[in-house]
Amino acid sequence: MCGICGVVGPAASAELIERMCASIVHRGPDDQGTLVQPGVALGMRRLSIIDVSGGHQPMSNEDGTVWVVYNGEAYNYRDVVADLERRGHRFATHCDTEVMVHAWEEYGESSVEHMRGMYAYAIWDMRTGTLFLARDRLGKKPLYYTVVNGSLFFSSEIKAILAHPGVPRKVNPAALDAYLTYQYVPGTATMFQGISKLRPGQTLTWRDGQFSLRQYWEPRYPAHDPAATEAEYLERTTELLREAVRIRLMSEVPLGAFLSGGLDSSVIVGLMAGLMDQPVKTFSVGFGEGGDVDEVAHARLVARHFGTDHHEITVRADAAELLPKLIWHLDEPIADAAAIPTFLISEVARQKVTVVLTGEGGDELFAGYRRYYGDSLLAPLESLPHAARKPIVAAGQLFPATSDRRLVRYVHRALRAAELSRPERYRAWVTVFPSAEREELYTPALRAALGAGKITHPAEQVLLHGGGRDFLHTMLEFDVRGWLPDDLLMKVDKMGMAASIEARTPYLDHKLFEYVAGMPAEMKLRGKTSKYLLRQIAARLLPEEIRQRKKHGFDVPVQRWLREDLRPMLHERLSADALHAHGFFEPAVVARLIEEHESGRRDHHRQLWTLLCFQLWFDTFIGASSDALTQAGSAARQR
Repeated sequence: MCGICGVVGPAASAELIERMCASIVHRGPDDQGTLVQPGVALGMRRLSIIDVSGGHQPMSNEDGTVWVVYNGEAYNYRDVVADLERRGHRFATHCDTEVMVHAWEEYGESSVEHMRGMYAYAIWDMRTGTLFLARDRLGKKPLYYTVVNGSLFFSSEIKAILAHPGVPRKVNPAALDAYLTYQYVPGTATMFQGISKLRPGQTLTWRDGQFSLRQYWEPRYPAHDPAATEAEYLERTTELLREAVRIRLMSEVPLGAFLSGGLDSSVIVGLMAGLMDQPVKTFSVGFGEGGDVDEVAHARLVARHFGTDHHEITVRADAAELLPKLIWHLDEPIADAAAIPTFLISEVARQKVTVVLTGEGGDELFAGYRRYYGDSLLAPLESLPHAARKPIVAAGQLFPATSDRRLVRYVHRALRAAELSRPERYRAWVTVFPSAEREELYTPALRAALGAGKITHPAEQVLLHGGGRDFLHTMLEFDVRGWLPDDLLMKVDKMGMAASIEARTPYLDHKLFEYVAGMPAEMKLRGKTSKYLLRQIAARLLPEEIRQRKKHGFDVPVQRWLREDLRPMLHERLSADALHAHGFFEPAVVARLIEEHESGRRDHHRQLWTLLCFQLWFDTFIGASSDALTQAGSAARQR
């Protein structure tokens, strides 16, 4: 695992690539390498995992005409090496990085399609003056790029691109609008105007000062095989999931697993225990809040069941100290409070291991979120006229919105959405600020800057038209194309790398994904039972108490924090003076949200957290000088 960066064009220099590498040292504390030639500079920071002694980068072919900087793991690299050796290629190392060079020589742009794993990498072919960038199919590893004055800049993190003073630091108004809608920026845009993300399953080819993009893979949900039986689905899914876990045990450094005590991570730990010849090292974190917020007791039960070498930490996180540091590591505001426990558990795990397996992707693969079931409950309303739905909507007001109980909050939101069509209702469930509330929040200046330039979610047409499939798979695809890469996986990568730890996600093995995507809906959501098939797999591995638990995930006490621990920060960062610094939000509207939340009359914790994360990001990356940005990075890395 590494951080990569580079420049092609007149801006390339040894001094610049050193600055770019210095900004992402946390991604690779073990080694640094650079290549500087006329018109090109490549850099990397290495976290050594495979071929620890022989994997120095940048790495080249035999005659030094093709070079690579590479972040990730190709779990099938030995199979690709064997194929390339049969075709006459000779390898100097045992590292999966080198396979990228020879695969490029043999297959060109289609070489990426031979890889199975998580990766973002850059190939420089000096023979043709070509730069080739590639990102893995589901977006586990990030890759950003921009073009300024005839030079293309790229990196694993935006902060490395900002190391060049010619790259402007300006807010993208359309991205801000999308962020306030979804709590993340979907699609190719970022919060920085002019800086883009390479999409999952996408490549970029730069030659003669121009670039082109190619989509080599996309998530598909084909019609299922009507002849397949549940038993066949169960056996094949179990086989593919076990294989996905097995190949992710490839490592020359200590390896373990994050264990929340929920179904997804518990199944991964159970499969690891059956494949390893030593106890699995497991790691859990809790906030000591009790109730739904802490899962350490459930994790302890799973750890005992499988005899793991278990480590747990219960913290009362200093959110006011942590949040600015995590914003710096995230590059963009992602209003996902689970970033805090993800970072904390990564810090704990890094004391014992360098690689962890995690349960991310289980919900998107097997339909685990409550909103999927909620949609099925409200679907019959589609046949009712709008007038008949109004009493149901009114019933939603009987549930107190200020309650901390998750189920009550969920029911309240679901019934309020009963009047909407299914696509509108699903969008409402995943929206932080609905359209009317955003209009009220925005200043005339922001509304004017937006104009007609709003960002379209990458699965917008999928949500509206569904491609003729059942609506469950429409919802799944919407989340896989947006929420999964742009929030969930971005958070896991950045928070893991902040602690210099590599996180691997077996549920997002693309072969497993493709098989499960083609299953009928009832294999995922059957009546009230979410993750139906995964629960059948779990029945062979886990105690009953864990198998039947309702989903909680990394719940974070944000409501209490905003009223207590974070109250001074909230009032300081969202004051009228602070908001005037950028002029995007109406101070009176923000003040009302704070007052209603603190008084307990309304629950605005999602909205206030989203605004606070943006303001911290703005103060760190836009409002501060270049020197202040460097100092913020130094402070973030010192923890």
